[in-house]
Amino acid sequence: MSLGSMRVFELRHGEVIVGVLRETGGDFPWLHCSFEPTEAFAEYRPLFERLERSVEQSDMAVADDLFGIIQDQLQLVEVDDPDLIGKFLLHIDGNSASFRFLTKEESQDWDDDL
Repeated sequence: MSLGSMRVFELRHGEVIVGVLRETGGDFPWLHCSFEPTEAFAEYRPLFERLERSVEQSDMAVADDLFGIIQDQLQLVEVDDPDLIGKFLLHIDGNSASFRFLTKEESQDWDDDL
């Protein structure tokens, strides 16, 4: 993938931009990005810090709960294709982020578990 084709995404809470993700590469199905938080990210930073700790500690029940909270409160939008991305898993660690889209089946399983 050439540098010119890297995508830009906005992490939003409604119309408020919480951060900007710039694609830097990937490891299918994950996309790796740089992350540029806005001031609005301060409210959500603790969620992502707790998520990273729960994943590091292999506490997937807590991680799943936190992913659900993130899904409920934030949206991910591709800047050049402004339709909201459906369900996604997102990790933010400092100025780095990685995310993946959930398939329709995964999204349905996710909804069934909640």
